[in-house]
Amino acid sequence: MATASAPNSVLRFGVFELDSSSGEVRKSGLLLKLHPQPAKVLILLASRANQLVTREEIREALWGQDTFVDFEQGLNSCIRQIRSVLADDPDKPRFVQTVPRKGYRFVAPVASGNGIASAAAAVTVPQIPPRTTLVPGKVLLIASAMVLILTALAAIYLVRSRASAARSTAKIMLAVLPFQNYSPGAEREYLADGLTEEMITQLGSLQPERLGVIARTSAMKYKGARVAVDQIGKELAVDYVLEGSIRTEADRVRVTAQLIRVKDQTHVWARSYERTHGGILTMQQEVANAIANEIQVELTPQHQQRLAALQFSDPRAHEAYARGRFFWNKRTDSDLATAIQYFEDVLKYEPRYALAYSGLADAYFYRSYAFGNMPSREGMPKARAAALKALELDPNLAESHTSMALVKFFYDWDWPGAEAEFKRAIELNPNYPTAHHGYAVLLLAVYGRWDDAIAEANRALELDPLSVPLNNIVALILAHSPHRDETIERSKKLQELSPNYSAAYGYMSAAYEAKGRSREAVEASLKQHSLDGASEQDIARLKDAYASAGIAGYHRMEAEIVITAAKRQAPQTILGRLALAQAYAQIGNNAAALDILEKICEERSGMAVWTKIDYSQFPKMGTEPRFQTLIHHIGLPE
Repeated sequence: MATASAPNSVLRFGVFELDSSSGEVRKSGLLLKLHPQPAKVLILLASRANQLVTREEIREALWGQDTFVDFEQGLNSCIRQIRSVLADDPDKPRFVQTVPRKGYRFVAPVASGNGIASAAAAVTVPQIPPRTTLVPGKVLLIASAMVLILTALAAIYLVRSRASAARSTAKIMLAVLPFQNYSPGAEREYLADGLTEEMITQLGSLQPERLGVIARTSAMKYKGARVAVDQIGKELAVDYVLEGSIRTEADRVRVTAQLIRVKDQTHVWARSYERTHGGILTMQQEVANAIANEIQVELTPQHQQRLAALQFSDPRAHEAYARGRFFWNKRTDSDLATAIQYFEDVLKYEPRYALAYSGLADAYFYRSYAFGNMPSREGMPKARAAALKALELDPNLAESHTSMALVKFFYDWDWPGAEAEFKRAIELNPNYPTAHHGYAVLLLAVYGRWDDAIAEANRALELDPLSVPLNNIVALILAHSPHRDETIERSKKLQELSPNYSAAYGYMSAAYEAKGRSREAVEASLKQHSLDGASEQDIARLKDAYASAGIAGYHRMEAEIVITAAKRQAPQTILGRLALAQAYAQIGNNAAALDILEKICEERSGMAVWTKIDYSQFPKMGTEPRFQTLIHHIGLPE
């Protein structure tokens, strides 16, 4: 039950109420969102209405000396947030007035309890004698430089002191939220997204055993969303959040970044940078190093070398790489083709940049697997060549080993080779979820070790908890295990993340059927078919089949609908052809199913690795000589 605030702890101004004990701000009774640190600043200003509160006083009262913070940037950020919440105009202030080079004054009348607020209300501030001498511009500049130097020396001392102290062995989890794009024109959005992804990569490479970084997929869920830091902390299970913005004008780039501790929403570090486009490259490493120092992650020479490998020397290469990753993440055939062009552009400017070759390998891989229209025998050799070049240039990048692992797994069908590459990638960077993801699929599809596969997929999920593909792979693995209830729960989680993701209903249907709950199984299956675009007529036929012949009749009708559609127009995509093969297997026409599977195997499709686990379940398929020959040809264990 909520406890009412003491009357004299509430400060009232205009239509606003500010609770100085909780930091809550209300407008006409409606609770507004204001982070704790800006709320503290607002309480301090409002409790001293019509008085000048200097920046030094604010620093002493609210920042103190025990945390290294870029105070100027932190305070400016707080004031911006306060004005945003109060809809205050800095040029014509109704509440917070800036007193240039001195501080701020709260200019609105403030009532405290039953009277007018005074300097004694709510917050006690150390009194600092006011300055009486004006400082000439050049002296002020020198003084400012001295402050910066002293701050840097204090930071070095603080970091060294921390390094000598006993360190916690607990792993720190951090999320990099999407950088906001304040540049004129939406066409620069790729630069903000690219900066977000590169900061995730850099921070994730610092010391993976000590610092875990949430992957891009989960972080990007918060793009454009107004979600409180504490809520993000709960959803992603992180200790810190890094947020920031980027603004480009002509040849200049301005980036702000601030590190927030989730448990108390304290801004423990903040910094702003202004560079040329080329300077943004070194800025990213500065941010990574500063955050490493702040959260006490020790950077060994090996970690510094890893960071150096991620740097660009040519800003044109950086821009091309950002665009390449932007299109690569869209995962459509045309976008992957565009990504390939940009990665090739990177290599024109920096021909020895290993990550560009890894990106090129991944783009060719996905175009040749299930996301594109490139034949496997055309795209996979290109993916292999690019992965080999990436490894030649830098054998210590997890991304490069994962790129090679995917080719060995889905094209070479070299299971031991793929497993070795996945393990090496995970050893180099335990924070790379794609490596855990791929290894989990290998453990399931090739070896049938669903328990180990679940454990590996869950490691990926810790790093990317809101990823639909990762939640999907966990549900898929569970669906092949005896854990029916867990399959249902994970499928529901997948539905929450992506309500139109039809596969979630398929996993749920299979689990319900295995539990003998046919009605729930059919309901989930019908939802899947509806999301996949089934006609009302087909849905009615399925319902009638279940009503007249139970679950067996329902499955037979599913198969007949797919086969009838294929007779009208043969499926062209790999997934459509596999659906037809399953339909034939469902009605016992193993010969027709094997005709399709053998053709897919002959094409060297990566989807062939699923043959054993997907088709052994059908009656008499497992003992079919042609099926056993096919499994032997693919090289899957007996």
